[in-house]
Amino acid sequence: GENLVYQVHFKSAISGNYEIAMDFNEKQDGGLKEFIVVSIMDGDNQIINKKLSEVFEGDTIKFNCKITAYQAYVINIKYEIPRTVGNEAMFKYSSFDIKYIIDMVW
Repeated sequence: GENLVYQVHFKSAISGNYEIAMDFNEKQDGGLKEFIVVSIMDGDNQIINKKLSEVFEGDTIKFNCKITAYQAYVINIKYEIPRTVGNEAMFKYSSFDIKYIIDMVW
């Protein structure tokens, strides 16, 4: 199995409670989405752990957080192909965008 981890840093000039929405938009299906598991972590808090295909088909991912002014709030997005996946994933690909919407919660 292989995995890649990306960190996304959010900053605000105003401290407060925020809602972060993540919308995964599939651009091209090359067959890999059935093999990749997406895990989104907020520190030790797991927000999701699903197949990429389920993330594409599901609702926008939403979660709340507290952001301190001018300090980075970090989430980790991990894409993993489990060790149980063999040659059936070779030459497959996936292409997508992630749209982030961040709103202050009053």
